[in-house]
Amino acid sequence: MSEHNGEPPMPFEGTRFFEAVQMFSDDIALKYLRCLWFYWKHTHCTGLPDDDDGLRELCKCTPDLWPRAKALIFDNEHFFKLEGGKWHQKRNRDFHAQLIAETVKRQAQTLPARLATGRVSKSVTEDVSTPVGLVFNQRALERIEARLDQLRGQKPFSRAKEKKEWNELHAERKRLMNLLGLKA
Repeated sequence: MSEHNGEPPMPFEGTRFFEAVQMFSDDIALKYLRCLWFYWKHTHCTGLPDDDDGLRELCKCTPDLWPRAKALIFDNEHFFKLEGGKWHQKRNRDFHAQLIAETVKRQAQTLPARLATGRVSKSVTEDVSTPVGLVFNQRALERIEARLDQLRGQKPFSRAKEKKEWNELHAERKRLMNLLGLKA
């Protein structure tokens, strides 16, 4: 994982790449690799806009070389395919989605331990726009619900400590439900 933005590095399978571009000149193969990297790194596999000037600039093509480069790289079949007004590379898109899902799963599993040791700030868990924050807050809500169920079995409370815990759990439950967009 790249440390500065959480984006997994783009995998490079040299054998597959060079087999796929064996009919390309080295110049065109490099332009295709540049497009793959930009697709992964900057659009996070959400697509390259269907803009001839922008794609030509991305490929660093001269106007006279562009028609051939575009016909090979953006062939709408084997390399980049136009879907919904954007160019996609299916293999990279599928692999990117798989890596993100695995990363979110790993982060969600280790987040409580990392929070306990102070290796991640609590602000990460409060941002539900990130998959990790969403998963963390859902799990926290599940733990609170389980503890509230335990306390319900002990009512009426014999100690002020139990009453205080009950009130704190209800307040935290309400906060988490609001954060997750659920009705309390």
